[in-house]
Amino acid sequence: MDDSNRSVRFDLTPQGFHAMVRGGGDVYIEPGGTGSEYICFWASDRSNPGREFTCETDDPERRADVPTGEKVSFGGWLRTFRLAVACTGEYANFHGSTDATGTENAMAAIATLVNRVTGIFEQELGIRFVLIGANDLVIFTNPATDPFSGNLDASLLVQESQAVMDAFIGDIAYDIGHTVSAGAIGGSASLAVVCDSITKARGCTGSATPTGDRFAVDYVCHEIGHQFGATHTFNSTEGRCGSGRRVGSTAYERGAGSTIMSYAGLCGVDNLQSGVDAYFHSSSLQRMAKFVKDNTCSVNTVMKNSPPAADAGADFVIPKQTPFTLKGVGQDPNGDTISFTWEERDKGPAQSLTEPDNGQSPLFRCFPPQESGDRIFPALANVISGTSTPGELLPVLPRTMKFWLVARDGQGGFAIDQAKVRVISDAGPFRGVDVRAGQWLLRGSKKKLQWSVARTDVAPINATHVRILFSADGGQTFPTVLKESTRNDGEHTVTIPDVETAQARIKIEALGNVFWDMSNSDFRVVSNAFNILGTWEVYDEYFDRLESRITFRKNGSATQCDYPPNFDVCESYPYEWMQFGADSGALFLHGYIGPGTEYTVRIPDDDHMVLTLYGSEPLYTFTRI
Repeated sequence: MDDSNRSVRFDLTPQGFHAMVRGGGDVYIEPGGTGSEYICFWASDRSNPGREFTCETDDPERRADVPTGEKVSFGGWLRTFRLAVACTGEYANFHGSTDATGTENAMAAIATLVNRVTGIFEQELGIRFVLIGANDLVIFTNPATDPFSGNLDASLLVQESQAVMDAFIGDIAYDIGHTVSAGAIGGSASLAVVCDSITKARGCTGSATPTGDRFAVDYVCHEIGHQFGATHTFNSTEGRCGSGRRVGSTAYERGAGSTIMSYAGLCGVDNLQSGVDAYFHSSSLQRMAKFVKDNTCSVNTVMKNSPPAADAGADFVIPKQTPFTLKGVGQDPNGDTISFTWEERDKGPAQSLTEPDNGQSPLFRCFPPQESGDRIFPALANVISGTSTPGELLPVLPRTMKFWLVARDGQGGFAIDQAKVRVISDAGPFRGVDVRAGQWLLRGSKKKLQWSVARTDVAPINATHVRILFSADGGQTFPTVLKESTRNDGEHTVTIPDVETAQARIKIEALGNVFWDMSNSDFRVVSNAFNILGTWEVYDEYFDRLESRITFRKNGSATQCDYPPNFDVCESYPYEWMQFGADSGALFLHGYIGPGTEYTVRIPDDDHMVLTLYGSEPLYTFTRI
């Protein structure tokens, strides 16, 4: 593969062919259950029959010290650990191994499991697991005679795991041990114990269906992550996130979270998704990287790969309740393709997704690595639709948010850099152009744009100028610049592009800053829009008389003059004309006729020489002269 962030790991065992394709959306291939059929599916489409997982990690705050420094670089080494995986008799039976059939099927299942786990650890951290040669000594096929009594009790099984490993294969034969079961027990592991002769096998994982990527990624990777020093990252206390499982020092993920060390799908109303995404949070990466650097039991091989560099850019001050975009860049000395994540790392009290901004807790959820170093807050789809989702909440209260950019090279190397975004409560929300939904604008016509500055032009934000952009695809992209730079004074007249579209939007973005906003809905740009410019006779339908003569000009002003004998009595005032279809529109007049009134206008489908203005009934008729 040309992309270093894409990888394939596969195995062929007596239980069939299995494969995991990582990068750009993970894909799995597994036996279909009958004959030679196989199923191929996206990880995001995997079924979720109901997660029974609960992690009973002991003493979760122990050794949970936060590595210092805002810039991190890690990589260049492949660290190989000898892994021993024991199983209960129930696990072996689930996979078809009994006293009569032998250990082959259980060993095949464990080989597939380890292949998937090491695929993630190797790509994320340069950590490779190799099953020990004597692993069959801890494969037990009879539940009645195996040395475990904790198939249904994680807190007991994690203790038995260490004793069984030492008794059957010996301390010197492995670097990390883990036991798997077929009981719906979840998992348990001691923190940062790899290489420690007394506790290095204190890890276990169990499920009523101990197979597939859900078991390997969501459960086993999670528990082995603990054994390498990673702690829980969710900030919820709802559902199974309660009972002391939240770790305050690393509670960076909103709600139940979504990374491997989160509790995705386990926290009731605080769930963001049903299962984890197969990557580690930056805080997990930092802890595990520090741990393996400080331990020496692995076999380390120098790789022809140097870690990438990450640059999160400058710090900014922004208004409250306003979208913003962070732009990160990275470089790789080996030419590897870099993928990026942006993660908010703010520590505050536990918070449910239903609770408002408290000024401390994280507001923005995590998303999987992507090729672009840019991230829009909140997600672009939410800005376009004008809706919000529980995982992304624009700040309302003053705070300084800390965002960590992670650049991954897909070869076990990564770099981390931090940017701070300070939110000011007495500025904002900055609001973009208010163009009515469905409004028609003529190609090449002039349009006066207005936006809410909301004190963003003064200290401490000092965004004195803005850029004005045009989208023809509903706000997905803004390739057309209407004005490169104009004062952030809330008003500017632009020329509408010479392009027809039913999905036009306009974006106002601060120059030298990261905040912006766009028009709230799509409008149309057409070649046959009605042209209201020129002079019209005004007939008052209520009084049944000619009222006046009015002239509409390009600059947005109208001049209205009385009919004789007062024809020379004139008044000028602003107007706004909006067309919403071939035969309808709205006219907002700021003086003379119903000052400050918006009228509904009917446009006849003949020669457009007559307009009818409505309130609750016909009020005026305009005839072009």
